[in-house]
Amino acid sequence: MVRAGGVWSGLAMLLLVLLLFCSSSSSVHAAPDKQQRTAPRRLQVRSPLFSPDIPTCYPAADSLNFTSTGCGTGCNSCTKQANPDGQRTCACCKRGFRFSTNDTVNCTPCPIGSFSRTEGSSVCTVCRTGQTNGAQGSSVCDWCAPGYKMVNVSNPAAGCNACGEATVSLGGPFNATRSCQSCDRSRYTWRQERTYCNGCAPGTAGLTCAACSPGLWSAGGNATTSICRPCPVGTSSAAGAPSSAACNITVAVCSTAPTRALFSLPDGPGYTVDATNWLTKCGKTLRGSRCRAQANELCPDGICSLSTTCDATGKWIEPGIDGTTGAVCGSSPMPPKTAAGWFIFDGAPLDPTAWAAACSNKYQRQTCSTTAACGQGFKGNLSAVCQADGSWGQLSGECRSNTCAGAPPNVPVSGGATFITAAWTQICGVTPRGSNCTTSDACTPDGSVTATCSAAGTWINTSGGCSLNPTAPPCANTKGLEAVPWLDSAKWIAQCGNTAVGQTCSKTNTICAGGFVGTVSAVCFAAGWQVIQGQDRCGDTCSIAPPDPPVNPPGQFNSFAWNSICGNTPRGSRCSTTDACSPEGSVSATCGADGSWTNLAGGCFQSATDRCFTNDGMTLVPNLDLDTWRFECSATRFGQTCVLTTACKSGFLGTISALCTTTGWRVNAGQDTCTDTCTIAPTNVPVTAPGSCNSAAWNSICGNTKVGSNCTTTDACTPDGFVSATCSTAGWVNIAGSCFKAAPPPPCATINGMKNVPWLDSDKWIAQCGNTALGQICSKTNTVCVGLDNFTVGTVSARCTSTGWTEVTGQCDFPATG
Repeated sequence: MVRAGGVWSGLAMLLLVLLLFCSSSSSVHAAPDKQQRTAPRRLQVRSPLFSPDIPTCYPAADSLNFTSTGCGTGCNSCTKQANPDGQRTCACCKRGFRFSTNDTVNCTPCPIGSFSRTEGSSVCTVCRTGQTNGAQGSSVCDWCAPGYKMVNVSNPAAGCNACGEATVSLGGPFNATRSCQSCDRSRYTWRQERTYCNGCAPGTAGLTCAACSPGLWSAGGNATTSICRPCPVGTSSAAGAPSSAACNITVAVCSTAPTRALFSLPDGPGYTVDATNWLTKCGKTLRGSRCRAQANELCPDGICSLSTTCDATGKWIEPGIDGTTGAVCGSSPMPPKTAAGWFIFDGAPLDPTAWAAACSNKYQRQTCSTTAACGQGFKGNLSAVCQADGSWGQLSGECRSNTCAGAPPNVPVSGGATFITAAWTQICGVTPRGSNCTTSDACTPDGSVTATCSAAGTWINTSGGCSLNPTAPPCANTKGLEAVPWLDSAKWIAQCGNTAVGQTCSKTNTICAGGFVGTVSAVCFAAGWQVIQGQDRCGDTCSIAPPDPPVNPPGQFNSFAWNSICGNTPRGSRCSTTDACSPEGSVSATCGADGSWTNLAGGCFQSATDRCFTNDGMTLVPNLDLDTWRFECSATRFGQTCVLTTACKSGFLGTISALCTTTGWRVNAGQDTCTDTCTIAPTNVPVTAPGSCNSAAWNSICGNTKVGSNCTTTDACTPDGFVSATCSTAGWVNIAGSCFKAAPPPPCATINGMKNVPWLDSDKWIAQCGNTALGQICSKTNTVCVGLDNFTVGTVSARCTSTGWTEVTGQCDFPATG
């Protein structure tokens, strides 16, 4: 007899075989040219034969038509027979995956924050509130989300709860998020955010959440926008006031603005006290105290500086106008130029002194008009408006000539004499109208002219004249001197006009026009002057030979030869010649800024047998300019030494020293080379004791530096510092840096105490917090974490002590995703 149970078991086995057949037949892949593909049927069998808690992949990978070999990503079971395109159709996804929705043969991993616990799942379940996971493709939710902590450390299945106010958590695995960390001191959590302490507690504000000062209050809030607000006028508060209600301290102040009359400001626009601006600046001035409002804080037009005292009754007294005593436009700046420039009319200049005397007490928007500001010899009225910024506006008006221009016509002239109109204009051109002018300086060689400046500005009533006086000196003129450049004719006549015939007059500098120098010498003849060659010019060169060149008698220095050769040397340049010495020698000198010769070198002498006239012994000195050496050192006697730092060829430098002997030059060791490098250390390196510069170290490191190149080293300084210099033909130049002893590093320029902070970048921490004073706290968000662009994030705070960092809070971690 067959038992019923056996029958049912047989039927169950039969049903299982049928299902396997149906599943295998339905898994045949569609043609490869079709865009849509149908995945095989996915079935989870939950019968009495299987535990309902154990997920089962069906069809099994080891069945007739299915395998686990060659499956796509996340696939547990796929067809043994590959499709024409080489892929195998997935029949059952692994835990943590679901079937793709884009009809691919692979399985899609569950995103972070979701999971699939069973094989063959077609959906991913979202983690419950407060929980998450650390990666895609998870089969469980085993992390707390940012802002959450574990409910029960002993029971992870209990899940995660949100952090409370003023506590935060970055989330993470259960074993790392057992509690929320408290915000530091005045820090708070803003609204529902529980991942960062980004808010300020009431009574604090600003990025550092500092306590509000007395007289200010704050309700707290977002650290980036919260501010401490002032208490209402007449009230104050203790430090750290959390609301305006805490402004319960009454203070006695002057709560109204002073009037214009208090300061005796003039009538007119712009001279009222702006009450709003005044109270902003001075509305909390305590009784008995003084307040001053600066220029741009008070008057509407911005030009005031007022001060006054708040008395015991709450009134403003003792006014003061600071700075310019109320005059906002003074003597400077001057009124601007008109279209014609400073010269208003007929060439009349503005008189700055007269303008300042008449107009330096004007306020803004006031106009100054004066008839006293025209230049000498002119009259008229000028005016300008004082602007709001303290400058003068456009100058208006005009100045007209109050003198007679030009010279009188038809001056009587006789005997070949000359009337000089330029001399008359210079002397009499400032004569006021209605006055006379008389001068003898406008006649050559003799005479005197008088004329009256009329009301119409013309010369009238001319009398006198110019004549040839037989008794006048024959050379009271400049005939023959016309070619002398920059000669002042009037000065020459005044200083040399009485020279007798046959005599020579020689003057230096005093007969040259302003700004020029030179020596002019000339012989007086009956027909005029004859200039002496070589002493015939004024100019901006050194035209006068050096007065005391080195001369060893019977050698001689020829000034005329020098002027002929070097007289055109521009100021700042140098001239050298052997042609000014007789019989032997050479002289060189620099033309100075004042037109005189400086830095004389060389000398004149007579040939002798006790000097080194040749370059014998110097030809082996590398890169030596032999012509310069012979020129500068040929006067050296036997037994004497010549030392030059300028004898090297262009592009080379060095100090050359040699002893003059009876057989020629003997070069001194160590001073015998011209080189294109700087071999001698700089002598003027800045040094701050107890630091020092080691010349030997410098020479070892920088001694091969080429001319035109730079060398920088720290090894020449003890104990600290660096030196940088440029090698030139004159030696080391452009010296920078210094040697010194560095101050000890700040006490917290270290990571002592910070080594256990996860993902903290030590270099960033030292750079941003290393200067923190003892006892102070440094707190940084994100910027001290490892990586760029918020690769890791977090807030880290610690207190600086003499042994390193303590009270360390916070950490860096990977930002939450998903």
